[in-house]
Amino acid sequence: MTDITGSSVVIIEAAEFFQQLGYNVYVGYVKLGEPMAALLQKSGIHSFEIREMVDPGDFDIIWCQHMTFGIIDLESYVGRPLPAKIIFTHLSPFVPLELPTYSLEKAIASAILCNSEETRDSIVRIQGK
Repeated sequence: MTDITGSSVVIIEAAEFFQQLGYNVYVGYVKLGEPMAALLQKSGIHSFEIREMVDPGDFDIIWCQHMTFGIIDLESYVGRPLPAKIIFTHLSPFVPLELPTYSLEKAIASAILCNSEETRDSIVRIQGK
């Protein structure tokens, strides 16, 4: 997260929404730079660099954007329910980073959100329903 892009705005708006609901919000990133670092700080949103697996037991809700679910420690929860609600978001039918692992998402998601019918239809078509 460096430049102000549509996906960065979605992350900040979602984080601010969950803050308003009373949650402590943490945004995990692979790369953080200006101006996004300043915007997170200004909003009082905690951020951390993702360097290792994240335990879903540490969170109430996990908002997965850009396939970040790959860093969530799912293996330790095989055969038992995940403690966190997991929300997957997809913001484009064209960007490879937005393409889902739909069978995994269907198995563990509390919700799968798409920004448009076009995105939803593309994801369903790619995954063969």
